[in-house]
Amino acid sequence: MTYQYDHAVFIGRFQGFHAGHNIVIQKAFEVAQNVIIVLGSHNCARTLDNPFTSKEREIVIRSVLTPEQLERVSFVAVEDHGYSNNSWLAEAQAAIETAIFQRFTPNPVKVALIGHEKDGTSYYLKMFPEFDNIDVPNESLLSATDLREMMYEGDTDWMHSNYIINEAHMNALIDLYHTDWFEALIDEWEWIEDYKEEWGPRKPVKKMSGITYEIGTVKALTTDAAVTVGGYILLIQRGGFPGKGQWALPGGFLNDWEPMIDGMIRELREETKLKIPEPVLRGSIKRELIADNPYRDPRGRIVTRAFHIDIQNYGGGGDDISLPVVKGSDDAKVAKWFKLGALPKMRTQMFADHYDIIEYLIGGF
Repeated sequence: MTYQYDHAVFIGRFQGFHAGHNIVIQKAFEVAQNVIIVLGSHNCARTLDNPFTSKEREIVIRSVLTPEQLERVSFVAVEDHGYSNNSWLAEAQAAIETAIFQRFTPNPVKVALIGHEKDGTSYYLKMFPEFDNIDVPNESLLSATDLREMMYEGDTDWMHSNYIINEAHMNALIDLYHTDWFEALIDEWEWIEDYKEEWGPRKPVKKMSGITYEIGTVKALTTDAAVTVGGYILLIQRGGFPGKGQWALPGGFLNDWEPMIDGMIRELREETKLKIPEPVLRGSIKRELIADNPYRDPRGRIVTRAFHIDIQNYGGGGDDISLPVVKGSDDAKVAKWFKLGALPKMRTQMFADHYDIIEYLIGGF
């Protein structure tokens, strides 16, 4: 059989993988000899938006492929770099190129990027001008978000819905559904729904029966502090939902009457009991970031202003590093200093986009 392309590249999170995704994959096998599936959001903590690991997603996708297709497919995984598109693009380019040249490839190689441009989250489809672009319309109107919500709500009808491709696909998802960690995500989902009910504004919706009121999106401002001393960074372990048990930057919600720097210092002290004088903290701010990814927090549209505070020569100088005493308090179960070099191995334990924030503020570690 003659194919139009040597490789078709399909980039997505596949959280979770459903029949709509499979339509794109089957089209990829029709037009290309080999298919490369790029699994996004690799190596991150389990969240409501990203419940499944890269390996788990690969297993689910493989469950629907034929033996012949399994011979022609490759999987690569790419980490998020939420506040550096160039870092994400460089990693994705390197991963795709490695996959292309893992097997015999003609020169020049013909590659197409295949997918469905659904909304602003599909911006990556425009970031590879060197590839042809094949848009596959989403005629099924299926959404991974809707599938996840059905699973979190305990609606087992998803197992026999049009999201499911075949029995093998259903069984692969069921294996993930019946796990302790997925039950913990269901608990978090229920907490988030209660949170929105309590704190979300009511918005009027005109219906045939008259005006009703539905919960709107929670909107809030927060601050976070990335405090470093001599190659160490201060993190707290979250004591409650969302992200219960995950490591995070100390921070929290801004009071209506507070400037953001004041709120950052207040939250830092409340959660860590850090005793460094306020003038030293203010004078040690090196960099700032407005973290405004609309999907960064499951509670709603929460924008944070994050500060890098780099304390120089605390307790001495040179190699004489004495770390300030800290203690978890308020919303923080634990406060602890970590070596910057340990952060990459902790990525799967980090809350929300806090790893990306640290990466932006501090740089390579």
